Amino acid sequence: MRSSNHLIGMLNFLTFLLSIPILGGGIWLSTRANNTDCMSFLQWPLIVIGVAIMVVSLAGFAGACYRNTFVMYLYLWAMFFIIALLIGFVIFAYVVTDKGSGRPVMNRAYDDYYLPDYSGWLKDRVASDSYWRKISSCIRDSKACGKTGRVVGGFPESADMYYQRKLNPIESGCCKPPTECGYVYVNETTWNTINSALAINNRDCNRWSNDQDQLCYSCNSCKAGVLASLRKSWRKVSIINIVVLIILVIAYVVACAAFRNNRRMDNDEPYGETRMEKSRPSWIQKMSGVGKKVADVAFKASKSIDWDGMAKMIVTDEARKEFSSLRRAFEEVNSTLQTKFSQEPEPIDWEYYRKGLGSRIVDSYKEYYESVEIPKFVDKTTPEYKPKFDALLVELKEAEQKSLKESERLEKEIADVQDLKKKLSTMTADEYFEKHPELKKKFDDEIRNDYWGY
Repeated sequence: MRSSNHLIGMLNFLTFLLSIPILGGGIWLSTRANNTDCMSFLQWPLIVIGVAIMVVSLAGFAGACYRNTFVMYLYLWAMFFIIALLIGFVIFAYVVTDKGSGRPVMNRAYDDYYLPDYSGWLKDRVASDSYWRKISSCIRDSKACGKTGRVVGGFPESADMYYQRKLNPIESGCCKPPTECGYVYVNETTWNTINSALAINNRDCNRWSNDQDQLCYSCNSCKAGVLASLRKSWRKVSIINIVVLIILVIAYVVACAAFRNNRRMDNDEPYGETRMEKSRPSWIQKMSGVGKKVADVAFKASKSIDWDGMAKMIVTDEARKEFSSLRRAFEEVNSTLQTKFSQEPEPIDWEYYRKGLGSRIVDSYKEYYESVEIPKFVDKTTPEYKPKFDALLVELKEAEQKSLKESERLEKEIADVQDLKKKLSTMTADEYFEKHPELKKKFDDEIRNDYWGY
C-alpha cells in the first residue's frame, strides 16, 4: 500500500488543522472562565490535549513524508495515548454535566435554576465554600449583573419587558431573586418584597439583597446558574471533541498501515511478494507445479459437468437462482486456479548463481532442492461422490418425466375447462348431463328421495 504514507500525511495535516479548534475551544472556555463561568480548572486539560495533538500531528506528518520508521513508531504510541485521553475526557465531560437544567416559569421567558436539580462531582466542587468564594468574587468582578440593565426610549425597561427577556443562567440565578419568592420588580437588580411568608419555602429568598455587591451571589440559585452555564459551554465543546476523535481514530488506523509499509520497504520486500518467497523461492516454484496439477484436474472436472442439462431440470425460480450462484462460484474458483497455477515455473539458472556465489554453495543448495519431494495430488473426492451424483441425476430425470406428464394432464384439463366455458352460454341441461352422467344420477336420486338440499 504505497499510498498509505501520502494518506497519513494528509490526515495528519488535517488533524493539525483540527487541533486549532480544540485549542481555540480551550481558550474560549478560559475567557468564559475569566468573564462568565468563572471556572478555571476545566479548560486546561482541553488546551493540553489540543497542543499535544498539534505536536503529534506534525511528528506524524514528518514521519510519513520522510518515511522515518522510528518517528512513526513514536507517533503511533503518542497517538494511542492521546486518543485514550480524549475518549476519557469526553466521557468525563458528559458525566459531570449530565444532570440538571432550568425550570420553566409561568409568564416568564427565562428559566429559574435550583441547586438540587444538579448532582455529582461538579456540583460538589462548585458548591464547596472554598471554590464558591472564588467563583462569586469572579462573577461580581465581571460585572455580569450590572450589564443586564437596559434603557428603552430613555427610560429603564418595564417589568413586562424584563419578564420576556431570555436571561442566561448567570443572570437568572445570580442577578435576581427566585420567582417563587414573590419579589416585585423595580429594575434589573433591585427587587422589593411584598410577601415575606413565601420566603420560608426557599432560603434564597432571605439571601437576596438589593446591595449591588451582594445581590444573590450567596444563593443556591446562583450556584445552579453557574452549573447550567458550564453544562451549556461544555456540551458545545464536546461536539468538536467527538468529531476530532473520530478523525484521529481514522488517522491512527491508516498510520498503522503506513508503519507496516515502512517496515516492509526497510526490509526490501517487493510488493506482492512475501517473506517465504524471498527466502525460499525454489520451494514456491516446486509447489507451483503441484498447483498446476490441481488446476488441470479442476479444469477437466468443469468440462465433465453438464450445467445446461442440470439447469433444464430445475423448476422453481428460487432453485434457479441458487443454481446460478453455485455455477458462478465454481467458475470463479476454476478461473483463479487456471490463471495462477496453470503456468510452469521458469527453470533455475544454476550457472548464473555459481558465478556470483561459487560452485560449492550453489551445488549444495541444488542437491537439497532436487531431494525435496512434493506429495502428489490424489483425487479422492470425485470417486466418492460420483456414484451419488449419478444417482441424483437419475432421480432428477425421473422427476422430470413425472413433471412433464403432470403438465400434459393439467394442460388438457385447462383446455377442457376453457372449451366448457365457451359452450356454457348455449349448452342445454341435457347436453351438460350427457357429458357428466354422474351429476345427472345424483340429481335424479335427490328428486326421487324428495331431498331438496334443506
